[in-house]
Amino acid sequence: MGVKVFQGYLDEHDKLVSVIQEVDIVISALAIPQHEEQLKIIDAIKEAGNIKRFVPSEFGCETDRASALPPFQAVLDKRKKVRGATEASGIPYTFIYANCFGAYFVDVLLHPLEKRDVLVYGTGETKGIYKHSQ
Repeated sequence: MGVKVFQGYLDEHDKLVSVIQEVDIVISALAIPQHEEQLKIIDAIKEAGNIKRFVPSEFGCETDRASALPPFQAVLDKRKKVRGATEASGIPYTFIYANCFGAYFVDVLLHPLEKRDVLVYGTGETKGIYKHSQ
């Protein structure tokens, strides 16, 4: 199908540049904890100078139009940083927003099964049920 998959580390800048020089399109699928690491990919793409399209890892809500409570706002701020760097880089890009998946954010970002203090916004009177199945 013409897809090349390369494995390596984002800290290996020279290797990253050489791999990027072999392809026309870069699609990033980094997860939220690594989202800001895409800045290294952007730097390598700029140095390689041959990329026709960059698709950064977004897969969530449109960051410039979203406002969130503090835990998720930190994630949005990192996404905005990557988005700004992508736009400023001069690299042709496409942002893909698939909207947010509530179950993902509750499970992954809030880690409901870990025992820890949780900050509840509002009065705390809102009724709700969260079920987690494994």
